[in-house]
Amino acid sequence: MGGSGTSGIVRFASDSGENFAVVLGVHNYARWCDIVTDIPTTQTATTLQPIYYAANSAESAAQASLISSNLPVYSPRKDIVNL
Repeated sequence: MGGSGTSGIVRFASDSGENFAVVLGVHNYARWCDIVTDIPTTQTATTLQPIYYAANSAESAAQASLISSNLPVYSPRKDIVNL
C-alpha cells in the first residue's frame, strides 16, 4: 500500500470449505483492518473489494481506525486480526 486512502484484501480458503478475508487499509494515515466471513468459493479478493466498499464496511472500519477485529461471539471459530 502506497499511503493514505489505500487498502488490500487477502482471501483465505480452508480444506473444509470455509472462506474468509482479511481487509487491511490506511485512512488519513491511520491503519485499519476488518474480517469478512462466509465468502462464496467463486468470489475472489478482486471481486470482493468493490462489494466490500459498496456495503460501506470499509468506511466504517476506516473511520473507526480499527487496529484489531474479531468475529462475533456466535461464530464457531475464533478469527482475530491485530495490527
